[in-house]
Amino acid sequence: MEFKILPDLISKNAAAYPDKVCIFFKECTYTYAQVEQKIVSTAITLKNNGVRRGDRVVILLENSPEFTFAYFGIMKLGAIAVPTNVFLKDREIAINMNDCDAEYIITSETFAERMTHIFELALQLKKIFSYGKVSFNTVHIEDLTEELPEVNILPGDLALVLYTSGTTGRPKGVMLEHRNVLANAETVAAFMKYNSDDRMLLVLPMFHATSMLASMLASLAQSAGVIILESILEVSKAYYPKMLAKLKPTLTVGVPALFATLTRAKVTPETREAVFPFRIALCGGAPLPVEIINRFKDVYGKIILEGYGLSEASPVLSVNPITKQKVGTIGVPLPGVDIKIVDENDNEAPLNTPGELIARGPNVMRGYWNQPEESERTLRNGWLHTGDIASQDEEGYITIIDRLKDLILVKGMNVYPREIEELLYKYSGVITAAVVGIPDGEGSEIPVAYVKINPESEVTVDALKKYIRHNIASFKAPRRFIITDDIPLNAGGKVMKKELRERAKKDFM
Repeated sequence: MEFKILPDLISKNAAAYPDKVCIFFKECTYTYAQVEQKIVSTAITLKNNGVRRGDRVVILLENSPEFTFAYFGIMKLGAIAVPTNVFLKDREIAINMNDCDAEYIITSETFAERMTHIFELALQLKKIFSYGKVSFNTVHIEDLTEELPEVNILPGDLALVLYTSGTTGRPKGVMLEHRNVLANAETVAAFMKYNSDDRMLLVLPMFHATSMLASMLASLAQSAGVIILESILEVSKAYYPKMLAKLKPTLTVGVPALFATLTRAKVTPETREAVFPFRIALCGGAPLPVEIINRFKDVYGKIILEGYGLSEASPVLSVNPITKQKVGTIGVPLPGVDIKIVDENDNEAPLNTPGELIARGPNVMRGYWNQPEESERTLRNGWLHTGDIASQDEEGYITIIDRLKDLILVKGMNVYPREIEELLYKYSGVITAAVVGIPDGEGSEIPVAYVKINPESEVTVDALKKYIRHNIASFKAPRRFIITDDIPLNAGGKVMKKELRERAKKDFM
């Protein structure tokens, strides 16, 4: 099947396989035809209430079929979807909305108590949409039978703006075109040999680029079914094994913390297939420790295929093939994706030599929303500069070694120290603030904050914790605070993060 724009993933499957189940959710199922009808109803409601081609529409929804309806419904109009991290604070959500001048948001009763505050902070917000009845003033998206006028959407039109925190403290809106995301979805599906008989168990948050692409869109590209879990916590519920036995998922995509948790499950040779029935299991979002891969294979007799990507690449750049996994690597570049390892002057490095990983391909973003200088820097010479240090061997397998950026990965989500440090500097009495990440032993990291304070102030660790958690998403908040006069600085007065990171490991590991 040929897909030119993202809504084709549903509409063309609905025409070819109208009665095939597309989405499984709790006790409900939705066929491809039913999903298409919900998407059209969403698009009509948005259109009737002022949404036009090119408008940015924020999605603030928990994992649900409605997320899918909103995602494609927005694009059906030629508008731009802005999926939002539900763990962000109201202030952070509003910052992103203001950055892209978003005038509309689709949400649910789950966020009822927050919408009043978001409405006050989001300067351009005109209307709130919701599915079903809610306790606050919204435009309800109901099932409609009228026809949606055709909109001439082009493959090169913008489909998504995905916000990722900036190393400068300012969030960056990654601009992805329909053809960027489609190219990545179709390539991942073909390379990983997804097929129409597969059922994908979607466990990660749907706003996450890896979840939406590798779980949802790649599955739809092969006319497969998708089983949506409300959250990763469902895996520990009593009914989860019964659900596996009933729906028989064959694919899943997770982060290291999920697979680390599964290795601690009480599994016997007789029960391991029931606990982990998947034909293919992909891991992304953060580096996967070799120890977890090996332990997982010992427990379940199966391998986890590690991949690598970033929002700027729609997001997948490389993955370990089914035919040959190299433990400890992020695999080989996807077909159609070029990857090079370069030195500080962008000259290609010899094999097995560390350098910055850069990439180009049809999946690479257009740039950052309203940040031309940052876009030019990141996409210089036609290559996406990832900021990650890697090496590549004779067979093309890539190993991530370190990061040029100070990015901290917390359960597969990006945390940028500068954003936290900027907040700490605003706190009265703070002189110097530095945040680093240390491994938690399960493939994730823990943010640690070192703070130097004015001796005359009465700043306490408890006060700093309360302040940070009030102003920033919980997953970004440092788990440890150290008040100290000894923060290592170089001759230019810059915090020596590498030295501080090593100290943090000694302090807490």
